[in-house]
Parts: sequence; structure tokens; C-alpha cells
Amino acid sequence: MAPGVKDNKVWTALFALALLFGAVRLAAALGDLYIDEVWSLYFARSPWSEIFLIRHDNNHLLNTLYMRALGDSVFFLNGAPVFLSYRLLSIISGTLSLVVLGYIGLQRGRLEAFTLVTLAGLSYPLVLYSSEARGYAPAVFFALLAFVLAGRWLKERSWPILILFWISTLLGMLSHFSFVYAFAGIAAWSFFQGLGQKDIKGALLINSVPLLVVALLYLFFIRGLNIGGGEETKIWQTALDAAASVSGIPGSGYISLALGALFTIVFVSAGIASLRKSGQDQWIFLLTAILIAPVAVMLLTTPEFSHFRYFLVSFPFFYILIAAALSRAFRASSIGKAFYAGFMLFFAVSNLYMTGKLIQGGRGDYFKAVQFISENTPGQTAVVGSDHAFRNRMMLLYYSKFLPEGKGIAYAPSGQWPANGPDWIVRHNIDPAAAPKQSIKDEGVEYALAASYPYSGSSGWAWHLYQRAGKIY
Repeated sequence: MAPGVKDNKVWTALFALALLFGAVRLAAALGDLYIDEVWSLYFARSPWSEIFLIRHDNNHLLNTLYMRALGDSVFFLNGAPVFLSYRLLSIISGTLSLVVLGYIGLQRGRLEAFTLVTLAGLSYPLVLYSSEARGYAPAVFFALLAFVLAGRWLKERSWPILILFWISTLLGMLSHFSFVYAFAGIAAWSFFQGLGQKDIKGALLINSVPLLVVALLYLFFIRGLNIGGGEETKIWQTALDAAASVSGIPGSGYISLALGALFTIVFVSAGIASLRKSGQDQWIFLLTAILIAPVAVMLLTTPEFSHFRYFLVSFPFFYILIAAALSRAFRASSIGKAFYAGFMLFFAVSNLYMTGKLIQGGRGDYFKAVQFISENTPGQTAVVGSDHAFRNRMMLLYYSKFLPEGKGIAYAPSGQWPANGPDWIVRHNIDPAAAPKQSIKDEGVEYALAASYPYSGSSGWAWHLYQRAGKIY
């Protein structure tokens, strides 16, 4: 057994580190819900039995069921709604993932464990999706748990471990279908080991229930799934974006994408080489879960819309390889120690900068914007139009529920505006650096910029509020 696995002082330190990064996730979860979370709340209003019938890519089943169980759990602080309870599943999952990673790292050594927890704890993509009410963070946690349990079962052939593994795969698949990357890795790993030990029956047994779950979920939920839309992207662009994000490379230009691809290739190669040199066959799982399965799924499905978050389940396994490579370099020479320190410093600064922006800017100040509109409109109801009917209407109507009694918002769809125009026009922008125009003219009416509500540049968008200024002749 690796040094530190049963060391209480080491575990105390790892737990403290996980809780510290859990607090970061909590801080990032304090702002307003953005559209995908609000959309999930609408799905969660359905009867229990109908949730599985909503074939939509924003219906992350486990998260929707969790929201359904919570019901209306918004509370108010200083007159503003707080939505933290809806994000607790993700916050807890994200924090527990760090504990599991600590256990995985300790199988190889103390340095690997602390390096691994630090990398995953700092990782901006993991912080982002561990602080919002969606299914990605639970999928990551159950993928890590399934990986650990599969490893235990392959050694011990214990029925309780096998049942726990099957449960973790079920919950992982219900969290998000991208869990299939981890399952594909486990299948490849178990069959590779089964061939070597001439125990194909064992490989068939461990994969039997997960294969049934995948088949049923595909037939009755994934197949014919409605896609909510987004920014149209090429698969190769999404893959490069994922490589840059997981490596901590800031920016989205060609240099950032190229560096991300380079870092990914180097660390995957070095990490797998380190594991193979130590005689561990887990490299089969890691190579499949990180590269082979995601690439195969993307090529087979050729999605019109894609995002790096679809690869998030693979991110912590990439950090296992980085931790292995960095720890090996650290022990090899003084140059290796300098490289270790330099990369960890770069990774920390880059990811903390982006996390700081998220905590400060959030995913948008939608309630404050709705409150501003209400407070600056005579009468009880403000008539509002916008530049995107679906996105803005959903958010305006949801947040207007939290206005004082007797105040409200009526959304005016394009083409159905009053003769003198709506009281307000809301324009949204996903570019956080874009400067809004000071005035706009729409259907013969002039509007002046009254307020802007920025966001961090990640999930969500900025809102610019324009108030009717007068008729144009």
C-alpha cells in the first residue's frame, strides 16, 4: 500500500485542502441562476413521472429530480433572492470529488495526492461547473467513484463493491450522458485485464448492468433528444478549447488553443509513460476516458452545437496524468523540481484569475436588472421587449416573480409591440468586453441606455437596459 494511505495526518491535510477548495466553489455559487439553471427549474415543475419523458439536453435527470424534491426553496437576504440550495448538489459533488482524487493520488504517493487535489481544486472549469445547478459536477463525482470501485472489484471480486459500482454508474448516467466516457474507459480496462488473466466472464459481469443502463437510457431518453441550441462550433474547435481549458491556458485565440493542445499531448504521453513504467494497467482506462471515447462519440454524433463542458467528465482523469508526470519529474532532478514549481505556479495564477472573475462578476445580475426596470417604471407593470425572445423572456419572467407585490413585467414579443413601443428594451451580449451603444432606435422609437449589468464571461450573459426616450419623426 502506498505511503500515506492510512496516515491520519495526511488525510487531515487532504480533507482541509478539499474543504478550502469547496469554499471556493461555494463562493462561486452565490450569484443569480443563469438561463440553463432556470430552464432546469421549469422542467422540475413537472410531475415526477413525467421528468423522464422530457427529452431535452438541458434536462440533466438527477439534477432535475433534485430540484423537483427541493421545490420552491429560494430565500431572501437583504431583499434579494438567494438560490444557493439549488446548487448544493453540485457544490457537494465537486468537493467530494476532491476527496476521491486524494484517495486516488495516495495510491501512488503523498506528492501525487496533494498535487492532484491542488490541480483539480484550482481548475477553473471544475470550479465553474461545481458551482451551478446542472448535472456535470455529479457526473464527475460518480465517474471518479466508479473508477475507484472498478479498480477495487478487479482486485477483490467483492459483491458489495460490485453493487456499489453498479449504483455509481447508474447515478453517473442519470447525472449526464457524458459519463459514458468514464464507463467506456472502465469497459476497456476490465476487458484488457480479463484478456490478460483469461477471465472474460469477470469483464462481462462488471459491465453487464452499466451496458443495460446505457442501452435503456439511449433508447428512452438520449435518442431523439432535443438540443437547446447555443453558439455553433466545429468539433475540432471544441476539442482545442477543452485542451486549453483543462490545461489552464487563458484566452481563446490560436496561440492559447495551440498551447493547450501541446500541453495535453505532452502530459498525456508523459503521464501514461509514468504509469506504464510503474507496472500499472490503469493507463488503459485513462487513455480511453480522456481521448479515445470522447473523440469517438464526437465523430459518431457530429453535434451541431458543442462546448468544452461536454468533456468535463474527462478532466479530473487528465489531472491524474499531470500529477503522475509532475511528481515523477519532481523526484527525478533539480530541473524537474523547477519545472514542477513553475507549472504549478502558472496553473494556480491562471485558474485563480478566472475564478476570481467568476466570483466577482457571476453569471449575470438578472434580479437587479428586473428590479431596476420595475423601480423606474410608473405604474404596476413594465412592458419589456428584447433582442432575443426565448433567452430574455424566460429570465425576465422568472426574476419578475421576486418583485414586490403589485409590481410586475409584461413581455412584448417582436412584432407585437404597442404603437409607441415597449417601456424598455433589453439587449444581451455574451462578450463581456463589448461596450453597449448609448442609444438605439427600434420601430420608430428612440431608447437611451439606462443601466448595464455585466457578467464574468462564462455561463450567462450581460444585460443592457434601454428605456424609451421618445418618438422619432
